[in-house]
Amino acid sequence: MNTRAFFGMFAILTLLYAGCTQHTIRVEQEKPLRVDVNMRIDVYQHVLEQSNTIEDMINQPGGQSFLIRTWQRLASLDFTSSVYAQDSQFDDATMQAIKGRQERRDQIVSWGEQGIIGENNNGYVELYAQTGLSDQQIEDLNQLIDLENKDRSVIYETLAKQQGTSVEEVGKVYSITLQKNAPSGMPIQSTSGEWAVK
Repeated sequence: MNTRAFFGMFAILTLLYAGCTQHTIRVEQEKPLRVDVNMRIDVYQHVLEQSNTIEDMINQPGGQSFLIRTWQRLASLDFTSSVYAQDSQFDDATMQAIKGRQERRDQIVSWGEQGIIGENNNGYVELYAQTGLSDQQIEDLNQLIDLENKDRSVIYETLAKQQGTSVEEVGKVYSITLQKNAPSGMPIQSTSGEWAVK
Protein backbone atom coordinates (compact mmCIF):
# COMPACT_ATOMS: atom_id res chain seq x y z
CA MET A 1 0.00 0.00 0.00
CA ASN A 2 1.51 3.25 -1.01
CA THR A 3 1.58 6.33 1.21
CA ARG A 4 -1.12 8.09 -0.72
CA ALA A 5 -3.59 5.25 -0.35
CA PHE A 6 -2.71 4.93 3.34
CA PHE A 7 -3.50 8.61 4.07
CA GLY A 8 -6.65 8.45 1.96
CA MET A 9 -7.88 5.43 3.93
CA PHE A 10 -6.92 7.11 7.18
CA ALA A 11 -8.90 10.23 6.28
CA ILE A 12 -12.01 8.21 5.35
CA LEU A 13 -11.86 6.17 8.57
CA THR A 14 -11.40 9.33 10.64
CA LEU A 15 -14.46 10.96 9.05
CA LEU A 16 -16.54 7.83 9.56
CA TYR A 17 -15.46 7.62 13.18
CA ALA A 18 -16.19 11.31 13.79
CA GLY A 19 -19.62 10.97 12.21
CA CYS A 20 -20.57 8.00 14.36
CA THR A 21 -19.51 9.36 17.73
CA GLN A 22 -21.35 11.84 19.94
CA HIS A 23 -19.79 15.20 20.54
CA THR A 24 -20.93 17.53 23.27
CA ILE A 25 -20.57 21.18 22.50
CA ARG A 26 -20.73 23.36 25.58
CA VAL A 27 -21.64 26.97 25.25
CA GLU A 28 -20.87 28.83 28.43
CA GLN A 29 -20.27 32.39 29.42
CA GLU A 30 -17.49 33.37 31.73
CA LYS A 31 -19.95 35.47 33.74
CA PRO A 32 -23.61 34.66 34.32
CA LEU A 33 -26.16 36.53 32.19
CA ARG A 34 -27.72 39.44 34.07
CA VAL A 35 -30.65 41.65 33.31
CA ASP A 36 -30.18 45.12 34.71
CA VAL A 37 -33.52 45.71 36.41
CA ASN A 38 -32.03 48.69 38.26
CA MET A 39 -32.01 50.67 35.01
CA ARG A 40 -35.80 50.48 34.65
CA ILE A 41 -36.31 51.31 38.33
CA ASP A 42 -33.92 54.21 37.96
CA VAL A 43 -35.86 55.57 34.96
CA TYR A 44 -39.13 55.13 36.88
CA GLN A 45 -37.76 57.04 39.89
CA HIS A 46 -36.32 59.87 37.78
CA VAL A 47 -39.55 60.34 35.84
CA LEU A 48 -41.54 60.29 39.08
CA GLU A 49 -39.24 62.90 40.67
CA GLN A 50 -39.38 65.11 37.59
CA SER A 51 -43.16 64.78 37.35
CA ASN A 52 -43.49 65.88 40.99
CA THR A 53 -41.25 68.89 40.34
CA ILE A 54 -43.11 69.90 37.17
CA GLU A 55 -46.50 69.50 38.84
CA ASP A 56 -45.28 71.62 41.76
CA MET A 57 -44.41 74.32 39.24
CA ILE A 58 -47.83 74.05 37.60
CA ASN A 59 -49.77 74.00 40.88
CA GLN A 60 -48.02 76.98 42.51
CA PRO A 61 -50.75 79.29 43.79
CA GLY A 62 -50.44 82.73 42.29
CA GLY A 63 -47.47 81.71 40.15
CA GLN A 64 -44.78 82.09 42.80
CA SER A 65 -41.42 83.25 41.59
CA PHE A 66 -38.46 81.04 40.84
CA LEU A 67 -36.55 82.31 43.91
CA ILE A 68 -39.44 81.57 46.27
CA ARG A 69 -39.84 78.05 44.87
CA THR A 70 -36.08 77.46 45.18
CA TRP A 71 -36.06 78.73 48.75
CA GLN A 72 -38.98 76.43 49.63
CA ARG A 73 -37.09 73.44 48.19
CA LEU A 74 -33.96 74.31 50.14
CA ALA A 75 -35.95 74.86 53.32
CA SER A 76 -37.47 71.39 53.01
CA LEU A 77 -33.96 69.95 52.33
CA ASP A 78 -35.09 68.40 49.05
CA PHE A 79 -31.74 68.71 47.28
CA THR A 80 -32.27 65.77 44.91
CA SER A 81 -34.84 67.59 42.84
CA SER A 82 -34.20 71.27 43.37
CA VAL A 83 -36.17 73.55 41.14
CA TYR A 84 -33.03 75.14 39.75
CA ALA A 85 -31.60 71.80 38.66
CA GLN A 86 -34.87 70.80 37.03
CA ASP A 87 -35.57 74.15 35.35
CA SER A 88 -32.15 74.15 33.71
CA GLN A 89 -32.90 70.80 32.06
CA PHE A 90 -35.94 72.02 30.16
CA ASP A 91 -35.85 73.71 26.79
CA ASP A 92 -38.07 76.62 25.75
CA ALA A 93 -40.78 74.40 24.25
CA THR A 94 -41.07 72.42 27.48
CA MET A 95 -41.19 75.59 29.59
CA GLN A 96 -43.94 76.92 27.27
CA ALA A 97 -45.88 73.68 27.75
CA ILE A 98 -45.54 73.98 31.53
CA LYS A 99 -46.72 77.60 31.34
CA GLY A 100 -49.70 76.59 29.17
CA ARG A 101 -50.68 73.91 31.68
CA GLN A 102 -50.31 76.44 34.48
CA GLU A 103 -52.70 78.84 32.73
CA ARG A 104 -55.43 76.25 32.20
CA ARG A 105 -54.96 74.42 35.50
CA ASP A 106 -58.01 75.98 37.20
CA GLN A 107 -60.28 74.99 34.31
CA ILE A 108 -59.02 71.38 34.34
CA VAL A 109 -59.52 71.18 38.11
CA SER A 110 -63.01 72.68 37.91
CA TRP A 111 -64.21 70.29 35.19
CA GLY A 112 -62.50 67.42 37.00
CA GLU A 113 -64.28 68.18 40.28
CA GLN A 114 -67.57 68.02 38.38
CA GLY A 115 -66.68 64.59 37.01
CA ILE A 116 -66.73 65.82 33.41
CA ILE A 117 -62.99 65.46 32.69
CA GLY A 118 -61.04 62.41 33.87
CA GLU A 119 -57.36 61.45 34.24
CA ASN A 120 -56.61 58.29 32.25
CA ASN A 121 -53.84 55.79 32.98
CA ASN A 122 -51.61 57.10 30.16
CA GLY A 123 -51.10 60.56 31.65
CA TYR A 124 -53.72 62.41 29.62
CA VAL A 125 -57.10 63.97 30.35
CA GLU A 126 -60.20 62.95 28.49
CA LEU A 127 -63.86 63.83 28.33
CA TYR A 128 -65.45 61.42 30.77
CA ALA A 129 -69.11 62.51 30.98
CA GLN A 130 -70.96 64.84 28.68
CA THR A 131 -74.56 64.45 29.80
CA GLY A 132 -76.22 67.79 30.43
CA LEU A 133 -73.65 69.72 28.41
CA SER A 134 -74.50 71.81 25.37
CA ASP A 135 -72.85 71.18 22.02
CA GLN A 136 -70.85 74.39 22.49
CA GLN A 137 -69.63 73.27 25.94
CA ILE A 138 -68.55 69.92 24.52
CA GLU A 139 -66.70 71.65 21.68
CA ASP A 140 -64.97 74.04 24.13
CA LEU A 141 -64.07 71.14 26.43
CA ASN A 142 -62.58 69.15 23.56
CA GLN A 143 -60.43 72.16 22.63
CA LEU A 144 -59.31 72.53 26.26
CA ILE A 145 -58.47 68.80 26.46
CA ASP A 146 -56.55 68.93 23.15
CA LEU A 147 -54.44 71.87 24.33
CA GLU A 148 -53.74 70.22 27.69
CA ASN A 149 -52.79 66.90 26.10
CA LYS A 150 -50.54 68.56 23.51
CA ASP A 151 -48.63 70.32 26.29
CA ARG A 152 -48.41 67.09 28.26
CA SER A 153 -47.01 65.34 25.17
CA VAL A 154 -44.28 67.99 24.85
CA ILE A 155 -43.30 67.42 28.50
CA TYR A 156 -43.37 63.62 28.10
CA GLU A 157 -41.21 63.78 24.97
CA THR A 158 -38.61 65.85 26.84
CA LEU A 159 -38.54 63.44 29.78
CA ALA A 160 -38.42 60.43 27.45
CA LYS A 161 -35.36 61.85 25.64
CA GLN A 162 -33.64 62.65 28.94
CA GLN A 163 -34.26 59.14 30.33
CA GLY A 164 -33.80 57.16 27.10
CA THR A 165 -37.25 55.65 27.23
CA SER A 166 -40.56 55.90 25.36
CA VAL A 167 -43.16 58.67 25.60
CA GLU A 168 -45.74 56.01 26.49
CA GLU A 169 -43.69 54.78 29.44
CA VAL A 170 -43.21 58.34 30.70
CA GLY A 171 -46.95 59.00 30.41
CA LYS A 172 -47.81 55.94 32.45
CA VAL A 173 -45.36 56.86 35.22
CA TYR A 174 -46.39 60.53 35.10
CA SER A 175 -50.05 59.53 35.49
CA ILE A 176 -49.25 58.40 39.05
CA THR A 177 -48.43 61.98 40.04
CA LEU A 178 -51.35 63.45 38.07
CA GLN A 179 -53.85 61.09 39.66
CA LYS A 180 -52.42 61.66 43.14
CA ASN A 181 -52.86 65.42 42.66
CA ALA A 182 -56.30 65.15 41.03
CA PRO A 183 -59.15 66.90 42.86
CA SER A 184 -61.92 65.03 44.65
CA GLY A 185 -64.74 64.15 42.29
CA MET A 186 -62.45 63.63 39.30
CA PRO A 187 -62.72 60.28 37.49
CA ILE A 188 -59.46 58.30 37.58
CA GLN A 189 -58.59 55.33 35.37
CA SER A 190 -56.70 52.47 37.04
CA THR A 191 -53.83 50.64 35.39
CA SER A 192 -56.25 47.83 34.53
CA GLY A 193 -58.58 50.27 32.75
CA GLU A 194 -61.46 50.68 35.22
CA TRP A 195 -62.71 54.13 36.09
CA ALA A 196 -63.54 55.35 39.60
CA VAL A 197 -64.34 58.75 41.02
CA LYS A 198 -61.67 60.04 43.38
